[in-house]
Amino acid sequence: MTLLHAFHFDAGVAPPDLVTNGTFDTAVKRTGSRSVKLYGVSEFGVYAYCPLATPISEVYIQFGFYYGPGGLSYPQFFRWADSAGNVLGGLRLNPSTLKIEVYTGNFATLVATGTAVLAANTWYVIEAHIVIGDAGSITVRSDLTEDSVFIGDTKPGAGTEISYVTWGCCYSAVFYFDDIVIHDTNGDVNNSWPDGARVYYMVPTGDGATKDWTPSTGTSHYALVDEVPPSATDNLQATANDKVDILTFPDLPGDAQSVRAVIPQVYAFKGSSTAPTRLALGIDIAGEGVEYSADKDLGLAQGQVQNLLEERPGGGAFSVADISGLSLYLKSAA
Repeated sequence: MTLLHAFHFDAGVAPPDLVTNGTFDTAVKRTGSRSVKLYGVSEFGVYAYCPLATPISEVYIQFGFYYGPGGLSYPQFFRWADSAGNVLGGLRLNPSTLKIEVYTGNFATLVATGTAVLAANTWYVIEAHIVIGDAGSITVRSDLTEDSVFIGDTKPGAGTEISYVTWGCCYSAVFYFDDIVIHDTNGDVNNSWPDGARVYYMVPTGDGATKDWTPSTGTSHYALVDEVPPSATDNLQATANDKVDILTFPDLPGDAQSVRAVIPQVYAFKGSSTAPTRLALGIDIAGEGVEYSADKDLGLAQGQVQNLLEERPGGGAFSVADISGLSLYLKSAA
């Protein structure tokens, strides 16, 4: 795996593996219908926080960044930390020059300053390539253009790996974030810069050929699972193991150029400890054959379940045309 995380906020709830006490804003967004809005009350008092799927010493991180009205008296907006919570480095926006500053430690040592001037009320794609070590490096890009480079000690303490990343906001500032993508350097794909990728959220628009699950009302299955934010009352229910429901989806937007990954994702829960209590997620591209995930455990409270796919069933990269023929399979399991 090389794509560790890809976050959008269009569902109006926090995505899997990310915790936030911000709000989901429909007026300001880079992609889709929402961003996460962080407005300051103290240093990183309002935040979006992600424990990495795997602690690593080298990482590529992308996010859309937009700042609105308000002061920039304490404008730290991104930082990375080790497993003990020690901050290894961070980014802030200089309130006078409006350029990105790069720090090591908990904003202790300024090691690089960017050249791009970031205007208010404008979306920017910020990317960082971070290598932790005594002879490490931090490279920052703004809108796909190299903005600053630091080569040197990026390990201010004993921590040698990044375990947590946090987007934050301080005091009177108002920051918005969207399209968060995190890569490691393993594997053959998604192992370098995300290059401005957009995390596009799709909801089902039709029923497939198999409808084994029971709708809570009516006969249209997709209409019970297309709400934004997700509904806890409209639902589909499987009452036995190996029951399959198929949902179909719309095409990608016309300006889509490529597909880096597909992440089937549903909001689900188990009604009791009696089977079925798990769920497998599968996709099929234009009738080529379904490929299921491993069975996913479900909680008693509604939560998000997903399966990250970086290659199409049978191997190879996804194409834009593949998504036009994509169906999602839901299969109940013990």
